[in-house]
Amino acid sequence: LTVSRFLCGDRVVLADVAVFPFIRQFAAVDRQWFEGSEYQALNYWLQYWLDSSLFKSVMVKHAPWEEN
Repeated sequence: LTVSRFLCGDRVVLADVAVFPFIRQFAAVDRQWFEGSEYQALNYWLQYWLDSSLFKSVMVKHAPWEEN
């Protein structure tokens, strides 16, 4: 990630999509530590996915279901 935008070069491959949920969860455990860590290229990669229209379209927040 220090020499290319994605895991295997300059275009998205299956590896990026497959690893993203794990990196997202890892970063969420201690976001402040992750953002201040030596993994800045990984942080930029993660932020790319979090900001993507694809991610935003599938992670729409819905109101909690309530029984009436």
